Amino acid sequence: MPRKSAAALRLDAICRSHLREYRRRPSELSPHTRRKVARFEAERGLPARRIADAIVRWRLFLRHPGRLLYLPKPHLPGYDLWDDRLLIDCAIAALDRRAAREIASIVKDLDCDFLARTLPNPHAPKTWPWWHRRCGDLGDILLVPSQEHDRPDMA
Repeated sequence: MPRKSAAALRLDAICRSHLREYRRRPSELSPHTRRKVARFEAERGLPARRIADAIVRWRLFLRHPGRLLYLPKPHLPGYDLWDDRLLIDCAIAALDRRAAREIASIVKDLDCDFLARTLPNPHAPKTWPWWHRRCGDLGDILLVPSQEHDRPDMA
């Protein structure tokens, strides 16, 4: 029977430490999904509970009162709400079907609320993820003539 490599043993140890973090604080994820998420985080060098914390931050952002949301500008340093949403999507794409379905069902209602409280931005580049192509109100659409910072240089 082949033995595990040293790298595989280190990864297993990291996964176990990540799972201990999930056990210390309550999580809405099932044990199966926690194991898969801990493995995902360990393989990518992410801190423990990064996916669970990203889901919590996405939920907290959508709890802001009012009909419309104040959306942070994409690509601003120091603000990682958009990074959190991107990480959630990456996890859904990388995890097995059962774990991905569980995370997607948690995020689905939040995404519906986000879509209901924002408007499509016709000025946003098509290469951006769907949550970047939304804006808070009509003023954002009418006042933004173009996305200068995302245009390729013609010179």
